[in-house]
Amino acid sequence: MTDAFVIMQIGNRELEGVYEKAIASAIQACGLSPKRVDKHNKGGLLKSEIIKFIQESEIVVADLTNERPNCYLEVGYTMGWCHARNLQSKLILTCREDHSPDSPNRRTNGPKVHFDLSGYDISYWLPDRLDLFQADLVSRINKRRRSLASDSRTARTILDENWITKHRQTAIKTLHSFGKKSFIEAAVVPLQNERTWNLDELRTASVPIASGPITGGRTTEKRFAEELVMENVGEQREWCAFWTFHKNGSLYTLASLPEETRSTDGALSARRRVIQIAWLLVCCQWFYPELGLPSDSVLDIRVQHGGLLNRTLKASRYTAEKSYGPSAEDTISSVANGKSLTDIVHRPEAALKELVGPLFEVFGFPIPEDAYFKSFVGSLMTGGIPLWSPD
Repeated sequence: MTDAFVIMQIGNRELEGVYEKAIASAIQACGLSPKRVDKHNKGGLLKSEIIKFIQESEIVVADLTNERPNCYLEVGYTMGWCHARNLQSKLILTCREDHSPDSPNRRTNGPKVHFDLSGYDISYWLPDRLDLFQADLVSRINKRRRSLASDSRTARTILDENWITKHRQTAIKTLHSFGKKSFIEAAVVPLQNERTWNLDELRTASVPIASGPITGGRTTEKRFAEELVMENVGEQREWCAFWTFHKNGSLYTLASLPEETRSTDGALSARRRVIQIAWLLVCCQWFYPELGLPSDSVLDIRVQHGGLLNRTLKASRYTAEKSYGPSAEDTISSVANGKSLTDIVHRPEAALKELVGPLFEVFGFPIPEDAYFKSFVGSLMTGGIPLWSPD
């Protein structure tokens, strides 16, 4: 059963009743599982959990009753997330009837639907007619699901989780065989792309990535019906990196952390994290233009760091500078949605900052200025930074 995420004021007795009697029951009637961050979070960073719920849920139901700022913030994020994919919004808005500007029950200076959302199609409910609200919500959810299903047939959405899971399992198995536990992974998908490429074209475009700034190791290549897989391993198995290039232009990568090439106190290098993600953006600058994608092509990018539980973060792992953390989460994810190739080539620091930000936030590490991020992309392009140095 897939999920429907519910955004609403928490701890309000009236709204709890509306949730139980109408919202949750309507979601279940549509074959979905209702989720709320206060009931179903896994103890991680609340902001990250909310973003994950919004991104991974099939439908988002947001109740605007009582003008809660956090509800409006989450509604705005959901709208932006869907818009970046050129998809129908999976968001359904609800609210108590007296918040409507056209309601005869409207109270002067009482709570209301804010101006920016007042023109949207909102399902209003009356406390004594929740049966009608529940039926309307069932109809809206089913209609929205049909629209989303139609969209998925005509536009490539964000990342294929089954595809990612398959390659993650293979890569982590090898990672563990090398005695490595921590990793950084990333996936990139070109949106609204109807083209496909053969394996020879993928190989030509991926050569700079496979050979790039990595030296002193070996590269093996495997060909499958739909994708090209490359494995880079250090001579002493001190590091390993995996790349998969799909015929539809998607790419996936998972690599061990350079910090694990020597014994450490568990600290990670903030500088290394920036370098690793900057390298991903450099790869996009090479790979997609070589495939012939136009400069206005839009990419979705996701990065995930694994094996971070109880580790700390420093500006450089070998300095005596302050350690930040430790992390209470084992994995930390970030996304940069709707980035054009032009953005990646000419303004890479914006995407880099967006992708590094959640990691730094969990550790409480201060986020540097944009010029700091821009310098790493330029240095990697010219070979000025060794990608796998454990510094």
